[in-house]
Amino acid sequence: MLEEAPSPAVDVALRDRLGTAALTLADAVGYVGAGTCEFIVDERDGPFFLEMNTRLQVEHPVTELVTGRDLVADQLAIAEGRPLTLDVAAPGGHAVEVRLYAEDAEDGFLPATGTIEALRWPVGDGIRVDAGIALGDVIGGRFDPMLAKIIAWGAGTGRPPWPGWPRRSTRPWSSAWSRTCGSCAGSCVRESCAMGRLGPTRSTGSGRRMTWPR
Repeated sequence: MLEEAPSPAVDVALRDRLGTAALTLADAVGYVGAGTCEFIVDERDGPFFLEMNTRLQVEHPVTELVTGRDLVADQLAIAEGRPLTLDVAAPGGHAVEVRLYAEDAEDGFLPATGTIEALRWPVGDGIRVDAGIALGDVIGGRFDPMLAKIIAWGAGTGRPPWPGWPRRSTRPWSSAWSRTCGSCAGSCVRESCAMGRLGPTRSTGSGRRMTWPR
């Protein structure tokens, strides 16, 4: 799964409308705290309001990188009753996030379990890794399948070239291997998974066996 900020579908005028709508909604219900308003945009009639999540979203790192703010720190400051000096921030640069999942996209997104036998995370300017796994961890099938997020930021104003972004900014390749990354996210993230390796064939709770690439 890929996420990016700023959205290529949102221009300055639409971004102002969305920001104003989100602030108006929060003010109308007296909401205090970090939150995320979601909208959907089509080519003709949007935007349409979907929902408000009274928390940070999984994809909040792309917002942090293009605004220069630590949203988790902001959330804690709000909880402590401290005021924030925050206007609607104009984005700076462009950020893209890749989620790594322990799912087999070629087999109905069934859980992909195993032991992490090799792991090397990407490094470099503008690269951030938020991970919940380490070498030797056993990936089971009873929890959320997201293993990590790899985020890249660049100072340019446009979307990074595809598929060149990961080839340049996520070396050396790393992550626990998940077939989802290679088959669903496409060629732009396929190589970023190649240096991770899960253990050999393992039995799942349903009795089926899954074989891992090495």
